[in-house]
Amino acid sequence: MSRALTSTTALIALSVTAGLTLSVAHAAQSTLSSTGSTSPLGKPNVSTPSTTSGTSTPGDRTTISVPPVSTTATPSGPYTTSPNWRPVSGYTGDHSVIYSLAGSTYALNRLAFYEDSNDPNHIEIWMEQLCHDQPCDPGPRDGTLHVGNKEENQGTKEIIAAGDDHYITAIQVCTTNENDVRKREIKGARIWTARLDPGGIVNRTGYDPVEFDRPNCNNHWREKQLCIGNRVAVGLKAYYNDDSPQWNNRHYITGLELECAHVEDPGPNT
Repeated sequence: MSRALTSTTALIALSVTAGLTLSVAHAAQSTLSSTGSTSPLGKPNVSTPSTTSGTSTPGDRTTISVPPVSTTATPSGPYTTSPNWRPVSGYTGDHSVIYSLAGSTYALNRLAFYEDSNDPNHIEIWMEQLCHDQPCDPGPRDGTLHVGNKEENQGTKEIIAAGDDHYITAIQVCTTNENDVRKREIKGARIWTARLDPGGIVNRTGYDPVEFDRPNCNNHWREKQLCIGNRVAVGLKAYYNDDSPQWNNRHYITGLELECAHVEDPGPNT
């Protein structure tokens, strides 16, 4: 079953060379094509959401919700540039799905994790406007990464949030610990956060990590991955394995990667 989209969004099917169909939901007023979205600087955004190599299962559908990206020629406040992907925390899988707002005026703020039949299959993503004159405006709140064609169980929701006017700068996942590494799936996540000081300086001091873990995490925390330098997280990649149809159409997330980008501040913030 494909995921439901609101009437205010349009659905565009992009054919990916690897054979995995990517469904992109975006607001009707935003500009998006297979060659890239428009950045707030009026330049093509080369990090348009996409999937990595892999072979999809017939009938499988993965949905990424992409909010509109501003096309303002000159941002009045901080924005991000020069994005790069950090190594995975956890394990790479058969495929991956990506949510990215690199080159925008937003950064990751909150993640919510869901499961279906004990398999992690859905992540909701909130963004926050970059600013140092609090309170900052909320960013897009409708980002999603979903794997497989089963609905998430709403009762499994676990949230980790940076809080108002703060941004995610590092992530670490906890997984199961089966002898068969392929069967390991995420059962917890931990984030580190920062705020912006005047001049767009990323200030990481004084903030404890925020985390959740499910009972079968059992303290099997994998390597912490962080944004280096004056960078914040602007995108998230979820790796997953596809065990269908042998195992009741199972899809489960195995690891997470942050996309980090340098913060620029051209002048006074609004």
